[in-house]
Amino acid sequence: MTMTTAIPANADAFLNEALKLCQAHERFDTAQRVGDLVTCHAHGTVDEAQFCIEVDDDGVWLTWASLDRYLSQSIEAELMFTGDDLDDMVDEEIVDAGWELGKLAPNAHHRDEDMRFVFRWKTAITPDTVDAGAHAEPFAKALAGMVEAFAELGDMAPEDDDD
Repeated sequence: MTMTTAIPANADAFLNEALKLCQAHERFDTAQRVGDLVTCHAHGTVDEAQFCIEVDDDGVWLTWASLDRYLSQSIEAELMFTGDDLDDMVDEEIVDAGWELGKLAPNAHHRDEDMRFVFRWKTAITPDTVDAGAHAEPFAKALAGMVEAFAELGDMAPEDDDD
């Protein structure tokens, strides 16, 4: 996500540590730092989907993102059809993955300034209070938990080329 101001040094250290943990996590194929976010691709999900830890002026976020409008719409359609609550699904999966840093704010679903379709959850952690030692591991685990919540939604699973 594009930022207008520099993040605090502690948030920079947090993102660097979260990146290392995501790179080592068995759930992710790739993880990279792009500006003020860590973006990961998960095993068993389509290439267009990204799972991100973001820091901006407003907070520290857990985010699903894609440039693919149809992927986003497929998730929305499935949630409407099943009546499942994505906030509840994500909360359950991140807690199962080891999240103990408080309840997430309700998700914000929109197209961001970088033209990504996003589902974003603001955490109780702020850019000024985020700490690499205390927060990087729970955020990396929570991101892996988000993968579990999204993995079977819409068109998230890659198509089988053997058909």
